[in-house]
Formats: sequence, structure tokens, C-alpha cells
Amino acid sequence: MARGTHQAGYRTAEPRRWRTWPFALLASVLCVAVVWCAFGKFGAGAAEEAPGESQTVQSESGVDGGADSAQAEGQPAEQADPRAEIVIAGDLCFAEDGFVLDHFDEVGELDRCISPEILEVTNGADLFFLNHEYAISDAGKPLDGKYYTFRADPERMDLLKQMGTDLVSLANNHVYDYGEKAMLDTVDLLQQADISYVGGGRNIEEAKRPAFFDANGIKVGFVAASNAEKMRYTPQAEDDAPGILLAYDTAEFNQVIEEASKECDFLIAYIHWGDEDTNDFNDLQQKLGREFLDSGADIVVGGHPHVLQGMEYVDGKPIVYSMGDFWFNDETKYTGLLKLSIGRDGLREMSFVPCMQEGYETHYLDKPEDQAELFDFLEGLSPNVEIDDAGRISEKA
Repeated sequence: MARGTHQAGYRTAEPRRWRTWPFALLASVLCVAVVWCAFGKFGAGAAEEAPGESQTVQSESGVDGGADSAQAEGQPAEQADPRAEIVIAGDLCFAEDGFVLDHFDEVGELDRCISPEILEVTNGADLFFLNHEYAISDAGKPLDGKYYTFRADPERMDLLKQMGTDLVSLANNHVYDYGEKAMLDTVDLLQQADISYVGGGRNIEEAKRPAFFDANGIKVGFVAASNAEKMRYTPQAEDDAPGILLAYDTAEFNQVIEEASKECDFLIAYIHWGDEDTNDFNDLQQKLGREFLDSGADIVVGGHPHVLQGMEYVDGKPIVYSMGDFWFNDETKYTGLLKLSIGRDGLREMSFVPCMQEGYETHYLDKPEDQAELFDFLEGLSPNVEIDDAGRISEKA
């Protein structure tokens, strides 16, 4: 529309924010008492995951409880209708001696590379998810014959933490660029940083493992797989070898989706797919997206094309075909953040935070006319989607 200028186990983490601090303090004391009595310990890493089982992580956004408990404890009315606020970004690529890390090393501060407005959104969400499109290690060597290979030094993990990253997908075509040892280091370093991951791991059971997050009593699940490479360099994980979950044959991923959907209130399926450097999604993406929704996903979100692609609703559920590059290189292109507000009965609101990547930086588009131009562009790529001036996305009537 036209616009004017207008992992298995249970981990807890310290609260990121509270809306009403007196009740938060009381709830915190009660939570400490309950956990202490039940387990004798409290805090992040209270129970480590065993490979091959699902992981459940307590969100940092507040106490876990439903509408009944909120009313019983006299909490504000808004707590009687809890929401989980999820933010999703596209592809993140760190590589030494090139791309965005050289620029970061020059300026020395993350908020001079990614707008403070963007970092406020990612850090303020109940959960922030992105695609981790590189290995993080000081080991390994580039895969023979592969033109682009990406690896970052272990100390770069701090940048993920500064972004507020809670969960990443490893289901992509660059996480294995430096071989088995570097992939294992990536998994180990993510775990040490208390950042969860899906779609890859030390073995096939870990690659298939969903991640579940409890946010304000709402259980949100994530699964991930890849269908991206024309020439396959990135291996499927095996019983005793690291890799990712592949979805060229979708039967296994559909089973993962079906099983995970039974364990949560809302399931997000991430898929690495499509043709690179085109804003048009293809027929295979449409076919697979519908499959994944039919298998039990509540939303399908894609990456790999490096640019934004359109969205569409299928029987009331959205497919977001590509989130593009979040912070990747010096190319000038639209990008953004997908915001999901999830209630006990499903997706309440979906919106888009308009951004632009250019010159090794990702900026928030703060001018209404620039926002409107991006929203019109994204609408034009989408068969049955409307985006209003505030970035709220809805199915076209």
C-alpha cells in the first residue's frame, strides 16, 4: 500500500527487566525459595544438557506463571494476558581479516556498527535469535575448493553477548567452513557463553534437538535445518560426527517439527534455503514452507538469499521467506528485525523493524519516508501481506 511521509535440562538466568519492581522482588524471593528447596542451587547453568535431548531455558523476561497466578498474586492486569516477545534477525557473518570485523576493529564499539536503536530492541526482547553463519575457533583450515569460508576468533563471542543473543541457528552452509574441529569449538564456545543453538551440533541427535524457552509462562520452541547448498560442502551430522541437520529430503525435518510442536505453545521453524541475491522466493520454498506448517510449525522463517524476500500467510500462518543479511558485509541492502508477540493462543502480532546495511554497518531507518519505502518494497514482494506505517504485518483481506 502507498504511504506518505508519515538443550536437555533446565537453565535459569537473571531477569533482564521488570515492569513492576515490587512484585518482581516478591516473585524473585518465592522463585529462589522454590528452586533452592527443589534442587539446592539456583542460577544460570543449574543443570547442563545431555547431547541428544531437548533443551529448555527460562527466559530472562520475568517469572514463569500464567494468568491465574498473576491474578492470584495481585499482579497488574497485563500480566494476566502474558506475552512472549521474540525478535529474529537474518544472517550474521564474522570473518577475520575482512568483512564487518575489520570495521569493528577500526571503530572499537558495537553501537558504531549497529545502531543503538537496533541493539535496544535485540537486548530488550524476551529472546533474540539469529543465523550464526560462520565458525568461531582458532583451529582448522578452509575446506578444499570452497570459495568463501568464514571463521572468527573465539574472543568475538563477546559481540554476540553484546547484541543480547539468546539462540542461534547452526543450520547453514558456513558453520563447517573450517572442518570438524572448528565446528566442535563453535558448539563448545556457544555453550560456554550460555547461548543456545539449533540445527547443528556434535552429532545428529544434537542437530535435531529443539530448543524451548519459557517466557512469562509461554513455551516457545525452535528447530532448524538447511536446504541451501547446490554443491554440498557442509555435512549432515552423524551418530558420532558433528554437522548440521539437512533438509534436502524433508522427512526427517518434518518429523522434528511434528514432535517439537507437541511440546510447546508456539513453534518457530528456521530453514536455510532459496536462491542467493534475489528478492523473489521460488516454487520449492513455497512447497517446503507449506510442508513445515502442515507438520506443526506456527511460523516458518528463512535465510540464505542474503536479501529480503517476501512473506505470505497460509491458512492464517506466516512464512517469512528470507530475513536477508543482518550484519554481514559492505553491501547496501535492506534488512531488519522481525518482532513476534506471542500469547497463549498463538501469534498476537508480527511487525518489522526497518533497517539498512551499508558500509559494514547496519542502521535503523528512523525517517518515516525511508521506513515507508522499505515497507512498500517488502509488501510488493509478498502475495497477501499488508504492512502499516508502524511496521505491523497482517494478512491482506
